[in-house]
Amino acid sequence: MEEENKKKKFSILDIVRNKQYYAIANLVFYFILILLLVIMFRTSSSDTNTNNNSSNNGNKNTEVSQIDGFDSIKQKNFDFKYTLKVDLKETVYEGKERENKIFFKDITNNKEYFIKDDVFLVKEKEQYVLTDSPVRYFNYLDVDIIESIISRSTKEEDEYIITIDEFANIISDNDKTSSDEIYIELEKQNGIITKVTMDLTNYVELIDSKINDVKLTLQYYNFNLIEDFDIK
Repeated sequence: MEEENKKKKFSILDIVRNKQYYAIANLVFYFILILLLVIMFRTSSSDTNTNNNSSNNGNKNTEVSQIDGFDSIKQKNFDFKYTLKVDLKETVYEGKERENKIFFKDITNNKEYFIKDDVFLVKEKEQYVLTDSPVRYFNYLDVDIIESIISRSTKEEDEYIITIDEFANIISDNDKTSSDEIYIELEKQNGIITKVTMDLTNYVELIDSKINDVKLTLQYYNFNLIEDFDIK
């Protein structure tokens, strides 16, 4: 009985006094401490990744257009072919756009361009150098301008019509005033706008009266398939 009572009378002081117990207690303490630190680190890393993913998702352009079928263009991730026909002469741009960057080739004049945040570069020999915009009449590379033109147009049967006064106001060309109109046609595939055609004749005649016919055709395709790109 006395031996059993001695076994039952065990206190914290015994741990301190007994080197074996003390060593075991230290191991248990540090094991628990390390375990807690690992759990805290993993929790912190998980929260950081979640926040980063949320931030990255927030950087994507998710704006919705007021124009039916224009959302895919507004996301600014597509291949394109833009054709400006002035009388019998054509200028063709083929390229791609992703967010704030545009790369395209001037097929007619055999030149390459790169645009980032409205800074224009042209390839000369093996390097890109600063240049002016090669686009004539207005910046139809800017999808926000195209959206504004269409949204302020009036739909009549199968086409859209905008006055030259309103058009000039959108493209910041306040010197041009006229009651004439610009005619716009839209083509869709599966409810998505894939082609915009503008008859700019009445507007361009105010710039050069010798010109008789001006058509601008904007074609968009391969939506949301463009990977990030840059130039060297």
